[in-house]
Amino acid sequence: MEWLTEQQAVLAPYFFLPHPVAVVAVLAFGLFWSRLGPPLAPDRPAAWFGFVAGAAVYAVAQVWVRGEPTVAVMDLITQNIDPARVDDARPLTGVVEALIAGYAQEMVKLVLMLVVLFAMAYSREPRAVTTAAAAPALGFALFGANASLSPAIQQLPVGGDLVFPIVQQWLWIGLHLGTAYLLAKGWLTDRLGVYLMSAGLLHAAAVYTATLETLGWHPVVVTVILAAVALSAFSGGAGAIPARR
Repeated sequence: MEWLTEQQAVLAPYFFLPHPVAVVAVLAFGLFWSRLGPPLAPDRPAAWFGFVAGAAVYAVAQVWVRGEPTVAVMDLITQNIDPARVDDARPLTGVVEALIAGYAQEMVKLVLMLVVLFAMAYSREPRAVTTAAAAPALGFALFGANASLSPAIQQLPVGGDLVFPIVQQWLWIGLHLGTAYLLAKGWLTDRLGVYLMSAGLLHAAAVYTATLETLGWHPVVVTVILAAVALSAFSGGAGAIPARR
């Protein structure tokens, strides 16, 4: 019982009353990117199952799939670094954190895609496969965007400071969908490993922008870098999927 209470406390920050403006913005972002990409099949029950599953596992993915390995690796690194030089090593430790985060989250999305594909009898039809990848990724991304935007809207004054979180979460949703399309392409071409590696690297590059921000880089520069990565992921992933509607 004590262990369960501890885990509930760890997950609690991800579950709160969402801000209405954040919810509307996040849904609009999701609709924008999903309409901009390749055709989907939202009328299939498996798609909605994938969407709900993606949203449901977001907190778990951040706390355990991403968080636990990150803590373990960072503890190992800091034990072997002179404490006086830990801050100097931040650019390199940020790379490690980004790689763990990128591949952990893409692995979660891959597992969800396979679960949805199982519900679709492992279809090889491009539209079904794209939906199986995009639906859980969209649920995952929208939950994460709301978890970031709701506190930002509540804490930051309306103005320039609020623009960056909004634009960044818009870009993150596009990146999640773009890497999901890469996973779908990997399934369609029987090269899932190669496309998973590409998706993980793109995701890690996007995560590293948070390290740049902690290092004092201007939010404009950080947002531009994130935009370059997110748009590359989305255009590359969407362009790899047949565009027939």
